[in-house]
Parts: sequence; structure tokens; C-alpha cells
Amino acid sequence: MLFRLALAEAALRWAPAPFADSELYEAYARRIYEGEPYRLGETAAIRTPGYPALIAGCWWIAGGQHLRAVLWAQALLGTVTCWFVLAIGRECERMGFPRGTALLALLVAALDPYAALLGAVELSETAFTMLLMATAWLAIRHLDRPSFLAGAAMGVLAGLATLVRPSVLLLTPLSASWFLGATHHRRASLTTLVGSLVGLLLTMAPWIVRNALVLGAWVPTTTNVGESLYDGVGPQATGASDMRFKVEADLAGMNELEQDRYWRDESIEAMRAEPLRVVSLSAIKLWRFWSPWPNAAQYQRPLPIVVGTLASVPIYGLALVGIWSQRRRWRLMALCLLPAVYFSLLHMVFVSSIRYRVPAMPLVDILAGAGAVVLYAAWFQAAGPRTTPVQEG
Repeated sequence: MLFRLALAEAALRWAPAPFADSELYEAYARRIYEGEPYRLGETAAIRTPGYPALIAGCWWIAGGQHLRAVLWAQALLGTVTCWFVLAIGRECERMGFPRGTALLALLVAALDPYAALLGAVELSETAFTMLLMATAWLAIRHLDRPSFLAGAAMGVLAGLATLVRPSVLLLTPLSASWFLGATHHRRASLTTLVGSLVGLLLTMAPWIVRNALVLGAWVPTTTNVGESLYDGVGPQATGASDMRFKVEADLAGMNELEQDRYWRDESIEAMRAEPLRVVSLSAIKLWRFWSPWPNAAQYQRPLPIVVGTLASVPIYGLALVGIWSQRRRWRLMALCLLPAVYFSLLHMVFVSSIRYRVPAMPLVDILAGAGAVVLYAAWFQAAGPRTTPVQEG
């Protein structure tokens, strides 16, 4: 907590240039804070309201539009995420992971420089990661004792996570499939799944109904999908985000739904026209997702590269050891790997960056913790005391 608060204060003093997403989140948050309709100009659903509502809530508590209130709240959320890492790690130990996994995973998660740095800027990763970990904790805790209420709580958390980061929506049915296959109580687990569906729908319903009333269309998340897809696969795509194509396009007279449809059609056409380029680009995006050091050109300096490498490569190696050593415990393997695999595949299509990897890392840290315990045990056993045979004279 103190580490993250110190980073927040450093960010306030350093005052780095705001991300484009940060400015958009703030603009929407200002509308909520001032009690105005949730729209910017002619756009009403470019961003889901989850993270802007968090910013507005921090402002309301602080009595003004203070960045410090948001960053301090994110320091708290990052600390809560670390607690969930510890709690999930202990559940994994109860189900067969080696003792010590939870504490080592907690240490790794607490010292993750990328998670800490993202908590010091106005981006949705910190809040989203906490919600994702809370959902995972409920899932593993109730794996062997399913109930409707537990499912409803998971659904509410999944809904809140979707309102913060819409790209997680397809992870929800995949997680439900994991839960159904992993539990030993198949019939009772159906009650949990029904509860999760109810919780998810109740949480998402106000936003979906609002969009239907305002836009006159079914928009479960945002009208930003088309341009985000084109950003990832259009002829100008490099793997990083570059939205200049929006400025160059002549879309005058189109509303946001028509623009969304236009960019989706253009994306599909681009993929059909150059499939090999899209495939090779997906490999670049996969590297960007798992890159040990920052991708941005301004951070291609010795210190960020060294720190990033030291903070990432050993964790990758330990996680691989953890996967191999615990491979028979497929229920836990699937839980820990599902977000990482899901977001890796998703961002092989959409633009990719380390920031999109961060929410999946706490569960990977648990695998790394297991791998570290296994390696330590193997080293201790190999380096243990040896007796010298006594020769008879």
C-alpha cells in the first residue's frame, strides 16, 4: 500500500502527459460528477460508465476534481488485489499446490512494477484487475460448495468488470464453462451458473436499457468496437494503437452506430484482402503483449529495459515450472491460465500492449509462486547433507 501511495505521489509531482484514454475517462467522469447526461457531443456509448463512475465517486468523496483522490483509491484497489492473490493462493494450497505458494505469489504481485505504475495513472487496469481477481476468488472458493448466492455475487462482479473493461465480456461464458467442468457437484453447479447469469444481467441491464432508449439499438457494451478492431487490423496497423485514421476518414453525417458499423465492415474487408499480413501482425501483437520491457519508443532506454526484464522473465520461467509441476491439477491450471490465454488471443486481433497483460498477471503469479517453491525444494534436496561412507580398515 505504501509503495503504491509513494508512486501515486511521485506521479502527481512528475505530472506525466495524460493518456488519450485518461482524458476521455475524465471527460465522461465530469459529466457524471456534474449530473449531466452521459454523452460527449454526439457520442453516447463510446465508453462504458464503470471507470468514469469510479473517478466521479472519488471526486465526490474528496469534494472536488482531484487527481490525488483517484490515485489514492487505485493504490487501495491495488492492495486489495494483492489480498485476493494471497486468498486464491491459499485456496490453491488447500487443493494441492505446495505450501508457500500463496506468500510468494503475494510478494511477486505486490512488487510488480507494471501494475504499480498503471495504478499511478488514470487508466482502468487497476480497478478491472481487482474485480477480475475478486471474481476468481469467489469461483475457486465455491468450487466445491456451489450456491445460487455465490453465483449471483460472481455475476455482479463480472458485470462490474465488463462495465469497466468491455473486452472481458466473452471471458464470462468461458469461466462458466470452466466452473461447470471443474466442480464435482454438477447438478448444484447449475444453480450457481443460473445465479451468475442473473447477477450479470441485473448489473448490465441499466446500461443496456439506457443504450436502447438513447440509441434505439441493442448495444450491450460500447459503440467503439468497430474502430478498435480497425485500429488492430486495418492497413495502417502496426500492433500499437494509432487512431489517426479517424481524423483522415470522412464520416460526416454518420451517427455513432453507423460509424461503428462502417469500421467493422472496413476491418473485415482489410482482413479478407491481406490475410497473411493480419496473421504476421498477430505474432507482433503477441510479442507486444508478453514483452518483458515497455514497447513505447520513449522507454527504450537501459533502465526500463533492465527493470522490465528482471521483473518479467524470472516470473515467466517460474510460472512454466509451476505449470509443469502442477500439471495434474488441471482445475487450478485452467483457472490461473484462462485470463492470460483469453487476453493473449484477444489482443492478437485488437491492438496489444503490456497494459492489457497486467490484469492476467496476478493469477500467473500464483503459478510462479508454486514454481519457486518446487525449485527451492529441489535445490534444498540436492544440496542436503551427504554422509561419507566409513571405510573399514
